[in-house]
Amino acid sequence: MQQDGARDGEGLGELATERLGGKSRSVVIGLVRMLIIANGLNISADLVELALPIQEEHFARVKSDSLMLAGEEDPTDPARLGHLSVPSSSEQKRSSYPNEPKS
Repeated sequence: MQQDGARDGEGLGELATERLGGKSRSVVIGLVRMLIIANGLNISADLVELALPIQEEHFARVKSDSLMLAGEEDPTDPARLGHLSVPSSSEQKRSSYPNEPKS
């Protein structure tokens, strides 16, 4: 003796449609969409968990190497500045505003 709805060859989708009526398709589609979004968020979280330590280590190395190189360079070296010139102490005291009255 079989229970109601457990007929041979009838799938779960057909049983759900029979019991829920016409709304079952939209309900199932909505649930599948939410499941896909949840899985996407889980995958994203896993990727961030994997990549974040690598990125932090890279940033720390680049920062320490940059600070080391910056400490080795002379900021007033004309060869490093190329076409820029280092202002003399008297030029530094002058105002950088061209229209300012001279005192």
